[in-house]
Amino acid sequence: MTEQVATLEIPSALVAQAPRRRGTTRLLVRARDGQLQHSHFRKIPSLLPRGTLLVLNNSAVFPARIKLAQGGELLLLGAPQRLRDNLYACEALGRPVRKLPVGCELQLDQGVRVQVVAQQQHGGHITLTLHLLYAGDLNAWLAQHACVPLPPYIKRDDELPAYLSADLSTYQTVYAAVSGSVAAPTAGLHFSHSCLRQLALMGIETAYLTLHVSAGTFLPIRTPHIAEHVLLPERYLLPQAALQAIRTAQTQQRPIVAVGTTVLRALEDFFHAGEERAAADNWLETGLFIYPQAKKFKPQLLHGMLTNFHQPDSTLFLLVCALLGTREATHLYRTAVQRKYRFFSYGDSCLLWF
Repeated sequence: MTEQVATLEIPSALVAQAPRRRGTTRLLVRARDGQLQHSHFRKIPSLLPRGTLLVLNNSAVFPARIKLAQGGELLLLGAPQRLRDNLYACEALGRPVRKLPVGCELQLDQGVRVQVVAQQQHGGHITLTLHLLYAGDLNAWLAQHACVPLPPYIKRDDELPAYLSADLSTYQTVYAAVSGSVAAPTAGLHFSHSCLRQLALMGIETAYLTLHVSAGTFLPIRTPHIAEHVLLPERYLLPQAALQAIRTAQTQQRPIVAVGTTVLRALEDFFHAGEERAAADNWLETGLFIYPQAKKFKPQLLHGMLTNFHQPDSTLFLLVCALLGTREATHLYRTAVQRKYRFFSYGDSCLLWF
């Protein structure tokens, strides 16, 4: 990243390698005036004003990492789409990409055939368009042979197929409902069923949208200038019920809080487009990239966001910098390091009021 936003080092000892029981993580609360409060996630029902609307992402992670017999791997960027009987298509990242030229054919276990039909450039990264030919249930094949797409900073001595891996359930929100993500919307990993019930009893409303998270969330910025970075597009759906809940909360001037950066980006993309998208219930696509500029970024309808602690060189941290200002975001992260919060996907979280 040529334009250095902040100098931050996260000690490897603070990078969470395994989850804690849902609800037992720590929570750093940033008030609107910038004051910080050290708390625990189990207290979230009492930290949200009665009447708050929480908007959550119910996308589910699917087994997307395919190891290749000849070395290397494919990381699918979305669930394969059926073109016709036995033929599917999807986008993917390939490692090493030099061994996966257009026209290359791969033979996988149980008769799955893969052909690379195109390559595309995305901000210094190459993505592949794949055709997969398989006579059986491809989703069942992925569950048996592909791995959970854990982020690169989570290490496993022996990466198991998804159906044998504990990460298949722990790297998944309890409300996951629509398969299609290759990275978990990690802000939601802290919620248990009992927590959601307690929130309802405390007068906290919940609404759900779906944004299928792409592996682009982990790709480093390689462009000379931050503004030139291009996010891999992500599909999202804002159901009519969620849209109505948001509009009602707006009318009643109740706080609206995004659970995760994916929710914030989906809502910003949807409402920025104006009334032509007001029908909702349509799958849309966003590549919205929010990064620090001259003025702080002000969300159109949100009052707060619950999010994990992200990699300092990631687009997710840049989003936090855009919301709080780079200096304050850096101070928040340095405070978290000093207090030994756990970082990244399986780590602790923060509640940011704007």
